[in-house]
Amino acid sequence: MTTTVALQKCDGYEFDKVYAAVQRLFDLAPPPDVRGKTVLLKPNVLPAKTGTAVCTHPAVVGRS
Repeated sequence: MTTTVALQKCDGYEFDKVYAAVQRLFDLAPPPDVRGKTVLLKPNVLPAKTGTAVCTHPAVVGRS
């Protein structure tokens, strides 16, 4: 099995910036085809003060 890792810089936590960075990551390291399967995405989200993040920033898993 081959493992692909990609890194993408993001200049802020505004939704559009985060969305573009995640899209670029999918271009660099396409995820596997999961059509017809059940998938669980588990981000590392921990309680923190508003506007800060301990692991995964809420903008990464939130909606606009």
